[in-house]
Amino acid sequence: MSRTKLRDALLLALAAVSLLFGGGIGCDPELDGVDFRPSYVYEIPGDKNSPKDWYMRFGGKKEPGNAWSVLEYPMLPPYGAAARFGVFDPDAFAASEDAEGCIGFREHDFTDEFRLCVTYQLPANLHIYSYGIDSNTADCPGATQAELDLDDNGVNIVARYRCPGQMDYTQLTSVASRYNAGERWFNLTGAYNLRQGGEVGFDDFRLTSNGPFAGTVEAQTAWQTFQGWNLALEAFYELESGNQGGAQGCWTDAYGHFLTAAVNFDNDLVSFSSAAEKLWIKGGKGFLKAEGALFSEKPDKYFKSAPKFLDAFACSLFEMEPDF
Repeated sequence: MSRTKLRDALLLALAAVSLLFGGGIGCDPELDGVDFRPSYVYEIPGDKNSPKDWYMRFGGKKEPGNAWSVLEYPMLPPYGAAARFGVFDPDAFAASEDAEGCIGFREHDFTDEFRLCVTYQLPANLHIYSYGIDSNTADCPGATQAELDLDDNGVNIVARYRCPGQMDYTQLTSVASRYNAGERWFNLTGAYNLRQGGEVGFDDFRLTSNGPFAGTVEAQTAWQTFQGWNLALEAFYELESGNQGGAQGCWTDAYGHFLTAAVNFDNDLVSFSSAAEKLWIKGGKGFLKAEGALFSEKPDKYFKSAPKFLDAFACSLFEMEPDF
């Protein structure tokens, strides 16, 4: 089937579901004295004609600021998360002292979690440590950002980091996995101990998992949505790096996953709540509208629209999760 026919099929599927469930709703991370939004800095500081470096920003509003965001899709080993964490805005350096940022995983019933974290210290240093794993620590002297990678292959939890300028990741620690078959672990990102004007940012976020979680059509639909979500996010990073062809390829692959999910909705093959369907529709419409920006010379429109439709799909996954 041609890409045009595929697009038409997805549009028809979305339209059919929309006749039943119009409108949309949203969901929010847990924010205490913190805002959470996309932001950017210029690659050449002070030069507004230079490319923008987009990132997600936890910004301090009221001390002590704490926040976390959870993607409530259950992980299956091998699974992992990676991101570049730290302070991106030079104007926020002083106010960000002792601010902490983490990636991690939390069990569904809150009985267990583990994180890999950074703390920004003055004079410039990024201190790296884990929470819920062990007491090993490391430092990136003079750095304001570092790359974090946290994986659980079902046998071991492995925490790694890479300081700016390093070619390879350094292993911080490795301990026995705490995953047991059937458990539901969700990815989380968080920021802690933020003062007013401080920030914890993260970029180049990537989340991997085996799947689908179960052998039902609901689990398969959630898996296709999760895969599409990841690829639409990867399109953002490819476009930001100047690789428009790579971004278009990721978008097209994401489209294929979303189409599978749309067909399941359209044929009434799933028993998800109306809230899950409303949010999925909202994400699908935003994803389709973003095609024009991605396949033209207007990347800023994709940068601005992607967080909205990605959030809608993430919230749809939250609503889907109890049903598979």
